[in-house]
Amino acid sequence: MSTAEKRFTLIHVVRDVSNLPNQMLQSPEMMRSNIPWRIGYLKDDNTFVTYLICCQPRTDKVWTVVTKGASKVLLTTGTYSSYPFEFNVANDSEYSSLPTSYPFLYPIDDTIIIEIEVTIESMTGIEKPEKIRNFGVEAKEFSDVVLKIDSEKFYVSKMFLATQSTYFNTLLMGKFKEGKKKIVELKDIDPENFQVFLELLYVDKTLTDSNIENVLKLVEMYDARNAARLCEQYLMFESTHSFRTKLKIAAQYKFEDLRTHCLNNIRTRADIRAVKGKSIDNSDESLQLDPSITDDLFELSLQLRN
Repeated sequence: MSTAEKRFTLIHVVRDVSNLPNQMLQSPEMMRSNIPWRIGYLKDDNTFVTYLICCQPRTDKVWTVVTKGASKVLLTTGTYSSYPFEFNVANDSEYSSLPTSYPFLYPIDDTIIIEIEVTIESMTGIEKPEKIRNFGVEAKEFSDVVLKIDSEKFYVSKMFLATQSTYFNTLLMGKFKEGKKKIVELKDIDPENFQVFLELLYVDKTLTDSNIENVLKLVEMYDARNAARLCEQYLMFESTHSFRTKLKIAAQYKFEDLRTHCLNNIRTRADIRAVKGKSIDNSDESLQLDPSITDDLFELSLQLRN
């Protein structure tokens, strides 16, 4: 079955460009939409080539991924080149990467930023992560309420939820009628995201770069402060998301420690450009930064000039 359209951006900063060997190099692996990806790149005398690499293992099990997007190379000055692409890959594909060639841009600070915007139009056969904790009928013995989302039931403890979430404390332990019900229905929630949210409340190692943003929406909705702290720590110390994504999240959810962590690790003008993208006034809302973040980046750029 195909999934709904998903979008993400991969960013990699290439330093010491003048000394790159004449062979393809790769970024660290980045997990998006439960698929591992890398950015590849190669420089010769007159051309700089980038590659979108799908690292999904090749097996006998049939899977497909259909994507489109834009591949960009940026200089610290803001100069950039961009090309659209369409990239389809499957378990039996001969190639796992898509090359895009650019006339070589000579960076004044020996740094090039690669940015690949990807839209997954459909994918099939990609396994969902296994559940870490079971909230099905097996958990009924330790449950005193059932939370029902669509057709899925979660057997949970009122007291535990109340200690982790002010929303559930009010809903289940207060004077609302839901506090007396055996089954409480939750609407407009994805059961897969709620499964991860519950696992997070139990401090299971459940967060990934593929689910963190969806989980954060539930963490905010249910005012789960300890879970919010765990999300912030994950983004600071484990996530491979770009500084741009992390700073957007920091501003949206008021994660001051994450904000400080990112700004302290942005050390060059190229790092700042990688956060800004090709334009600080990008018309795409998904790429726009909070004004307070742009102010921080401006102050940081002044410091780096001194």
